[in-house]
Amino acid sequence: MRPLPSHHLYHRLSLIMLLALLALALPAAVAARQDEPTPPPTPVTIEGAPVVVNGQELFRLQARVGSVTATERAALVAEHITRLANNPFAGTLTVTVLDTQDTTDIVANDEVLVTVSNTDAAIAGRNRSELAQEWAALIQTAIAEGQAAVSVQALGAGLALGLGVLLGLIVLIWLINRIGNWLVDRIDPATESKSLSPALARSVFNRFPYLEPLNHLQVELLRRYRSGDTDELVQRGILLTMSGLASALRNSG
Repeated sequence: MRPLPSHHLYHRLSLIMLLALLALALPAAVAARQDEPTPPPTPVTIEGAPVVVNGQELFRLQARVGSVTATERAALVAEHITRLANNPFAGTLTVTVLDTQDTTDIVANDEVLVTVSNTDAAIAGRNRSELAQEWAALIQTAIAEGQAAVSVQALGAGLALGLGVLLGLIVLIWLINRIGNWLVDRIDPATESKSLSPALARSVFNRFPYLEPLNHLQVELLRRYRSGDTDELVQRGILLTMSGLASALRNSG
């Protein structure tokens, strides 16, 4: 076998060295490319003013109506829908769509919530009637969800209020009973020494409003009798007052 010329051997060695250098440099280049920071994605800007009900965006309004801007229009629409959604006593509301020649009204409870114009439909690239139907469905769902949430809260508040009133009545009755017993003890010392049972003491105390006039009448009749008035009516009145007091107090007087 003939040996290769020296210049051929040189070219082969050069080619081998070039391939080796490329093999060594390629992984480093790939790693450097991977280490480069990825540029953040370009944010997508959604135009229009959002109609937000209870923290949930329903749709966006981009067209102005007369002098009312899209932002002001969205705020008014959101206010109308939120008022209905947060009213637990409004009952079941049905959102309907009413078409006219140039606009489509979305109505609930005889109140126009939003008017869809041809400009709204053109900006959205949709048919006006279809766009109104879509918005009406979103509004219907938002009102139903809002009423359900508020109804649960109202029920909880009603139960809490009822329990509070009941507890207050129990405390009031207990206080009245305690004050009544204290008054009985103050008025009749016999009850303070427990010589009368609580039931009898309360019974006597309840008769005081009726006994007081008899006491005054008896005192007046006795004063007349002791001053020399021996009229039969005076004497009979004294006996009647004594009988009435004795019957009320359940003793001989």
